[in-house]
Amino acid sequence: MTSPAAESFSLETKIPYPENPQRQFSRKWFVAKFRGEIHELDQVQRWCVDTFGPQPVCPDAWCRWYHYSTRTWRFRDEEDYVLFSLKWS
Repeated sequence: MTSPAAESFSLETKIPYPENPQRQFSRKWFVAKFRGEIHELDQVQRWCVDTFGPQPVCPDAWCRWYHYSTRTWRFRDEEDYVLFSLKWS
């Protein structure tokens, strides 16, 4: 059974900021975005907290995941990104 958001879910992978030689490394984030309206935003956020742990107050390159904007979630590890994608697509 698919969720109501399945029709409006898109997947992509990108680096959210350019590489900076002054940093020790640049983190590759796996980005999941919803297109259109999300009726179950609270459910998605609650599931992420239950599955991946609390969202950090100040996300950095070491955090596991974070909710970037209303429709965007970023994941440090590909496994978490795939799990999120399978759950909500």
